[in-house]
Amino acid sequence: MKDKHFVIIISAIFLAFFISSPIIAGLSKAGILHSLDTKNLFVPEREFEDTVPGAAVLNAIERGKADIRNIYTNCIPFYNQIVSAVQSTELVMLNLVTNTMDSILYGQEDEIPVSADTSTSDDSANSGVETEPPKPEIKYRANLIAGNGRPNFYTIEPAKVMERVEGASEKELQRRLEIQLNYIQKIKDSAPELNYYVYMGTRMQDTEIFSEIFKGALSTKCYFDYFVDHLDPEISFDYLRFDTVEDRVEKKFRSDHHWNIHGVYEGYQQIINMMYERTPEIGKPYEYDIIEVPGIKWCGSIGGTVGMTDEDYFDNFEILDYSNMPDYSGNAYDVKKMQEKFLNGEYNNAGTYADYYGMFHQPQSKFTFRTNATGRNLLILGDSYSWAASVLIASHFDTTICYNQPWTTGNNKIDYHEIIDKYDITDVLILQYSSRLMFGYDDCDFDNLILD
Repeated sequence: MKDKHFVIIISAIFLAFFISSPIIAGLSKAGILHSLDTKNLFVPEREFEDTVPGAAVLNAIERGKADIRNIYTNCIPFYNQIVSAVQSTELVMLNLVTNTMDSILYGQEDEIPVSADTSTSDDSANSGVETEPPKPEIKYRANLIAGNGRPNFYTIEPAKVMERVEGASEKELQRRLEIQLNYIQKIKDSAPELNYYVYMGTRMQDTEIFSEIFKGALSTKCYFDYFVDHLDPEISFDYLRFDTVEDRVEKKFRSDHHWNIHGVYEGYQQIINMMYERTPEIGKPYEYDIIEVPGIKWCGSIGGTVGMTDEDYFDNFEILDYSNMPDYSGNAYDVKKMQEKFLNGEYNNAGTYADYYGMFHQPQSKFTFRTNATGRNLLILGDSYSWAASVLIASHFDTTICYNQPWTTGNNKIDYHEIIDKYDITDVLILQYSSRLMFGYDDCDFDNLILD
């Protein structure tokens, strides 16, 4: 009898969760609930072209599958409270251990050392001209807050940014690096008549300044240099630059591994300028204004992972003004309509941990700018970094095919030569986050590419 009661209670709990999750999702979408913190955004795993029989039905099924995953991942009752409570506890414990170990290993360090020479010369004192006191030199400090091996997550004070750091061994990173370089070479050798470009969304871990801030964490600067030195010289290369911590604050979200719109805009300009040197017919980069979307204060992928609650780490959300971008076809997504929806507040109540980057910059498989007549068609081999930049880059080409997540996951194979022949591809751009581009982490976007 007790077993029967137990089965009834468990079944009732599962039934309650099964029914309540769609209700929570509906209330949140309607704006009635404001506590839905979407930590995981699922999008359709594939998109069928209009030429496929029943494409509309198949695409509707794919969207339905993604909606179900979103509902029963992000809308389970008390999901966010439980996750945040556990992660906040981990955050406190890790900070306590890290700060204790730092004190033992490195001793006490002043947060903001000031230059010792604060005197003024007699000439300046007698001239009657007031001189500004020397600005204090900010000393940045990285604190481990979560992670056990790969990846680790850090906060950087007083900049108020969070960083993801790969924690694999040097031998493992080198092995992965060789695999990725070999993949890229195979792609180029498979169709050598095309123009090839590689653009890397770098992390602080790949830069000179990393070792100055992070104690005991492995720098990947040497692997970045190796990657550049061993990339085929016929492949043009550029990357997002972080020469200072201020660059990191300006070009990426504070608590997310993605670039913000300032980084996207800079990367877009770099990419088009790089391509322009070979194919001036695509034109120079276009100018766009940056506008802030009102009513959004959010915490990104890293912050959501560790349950960050310090609002100093939260970001406003900014976008480009796409109003003057020429119209395009090839998919149902319209960046100008999405801009209107965000500025009208339709998407601004999804929650503090909602993935606003993914909601606005939704991945697309194809762009066709019919008013262009460049004679050039582009294939982008990308990841989520490419989502925000693809439409900007595509506006310089006749047709652009985007082979990126989520179409690179599962069993979604793509025949490289079939795509090249079908769309008369002339140029190939590999645009990815450095963790994936150099080391193949978070799924390698080349695994499902059929090159033979």
